[in-house]
Amino acid sequence: MGISSLIISILAGILSLATFLHELYTSRFSSTAKVLSIHEVPHNGFYMKILITNHSSNPVSITSVHVDGIINVSEKQIVLEGTKTKLPFYTNSLPIEIGSYGAVNLTLFFRNAKRLYDYEDLVPIKINTSRKEINDVMNIKTFKKNLSELRE
Repeated sequence: MGISSLIISILAGILSLATFLHELYTSRFSSTAKVLSIHEVPHNGFYMKILITNHSSNPVSITSVHVDGIINVSEKQIVLEGTKTKLPFYTNSLPIEIGSYGAVNLTLFFRNAKRLYDYEDLVPIKINTSRKEINDVMNIKTFKKNLSELRE
C-alpha cells in the first residue's frame, strides 16, 4: 500500500505542476496591434483604423493610443467627410475591453496640425493597456488612404 500511495501522490504532483504551467502560459500577457489604415484630415489631424488582438486567456482593457507622442481623442467623434451627407460614423471611445482570445477593430482620431507627409519614415506607436504597454514603430506613409475610404 505504501508504494501505490507514493506513486499516486507523485503522479498527482506532476499533474498539478502541468496544470499550473499551462495556466501560467495561457494567462500571460500577449497582445498584438496591426494598423489597417490612416486617413488624414488636412490641418486638423488624422483617423487611424487599428486591429488589436488579445492572445491571452485574461481580458485586457485598451486605455489610450499614442502616435508620435500624440494621444488619441478619447471621446467619440463624428467622422466628417467634407460636404457629403451620409449616416453618422463615430470613432471609438477609450477605454475599451477585449475579452479573452478576442480582438477589436478601433477607429481613433488624433488631433494634430502636422501633415502626414511631414512625418519621418518610422513613427513610434504606443498602446497603453490595463496589463502592459505595447510599443512598436510604423511607417505612416504606407498606411495612408483617402478620407472617403474610412467607412470601408
